[in-house]
Amino acid sequence: MFLKDVQQKTGAEKIHLIAHSMGNRALTDALMLLHQEEFHKTFLFNQIILAAPDIDAQLFLRDIAPKIINCSGRVTIYASSKDKALKVSKKLHGNLNRVGQITDQILTIKGIDTIDASKVRTDLLGHGYFSSTAPLIQDIFHLTKNNLSPQERNLKKIQTDNGLYWAFND
Repeated sequence: MFLKDVQQKTGAEKIHLIAHSMGNRALTDALMLLHQEEFHKTFLFNQIILAAPDIDAQLFLRDIAPKIINCSGRVTIYASSKDKALKVSKKLHGNLNRVGQITDQILTIKGIDTIDASKVRTDLLGHGYFSSTAPLIQDIFHLTKNNLSPQERNLKKIQTDNGLYWAFND
């Protein structure tokens, strides 16, 4: 498997993984296979960043999240209520909520940092925000370079009945 080969053949001690949109499906599938092989017992990825993940939210909660949490020092999801591409995807997938889409509530999972990027200025589709807006690029930089928690990155802590998440300040 490619991710395993990268670590073993390079001897890398620190590897960050970033996926966007449907690329999150390939990444989480690979991580679930690595989990099954117990790769996480010998190596942990430093950061796993899931930007605007186009994955069924219930499937993610039930089958994926419990496994990928163990594969990394930190897992971060960037989600937005302004993501029009994920709204279309939801309709195309039988009206199933997407992980990266914020509807009436945001997906929160113990052990995963969920970041609400809805207030960040974005492109027309609101889907490429993670790589095209300064606040998100800076946030990902501080996350990967310095392993800073959301609180250390000056994100606003929001506690709800459903769990904790973080948001960019106004």
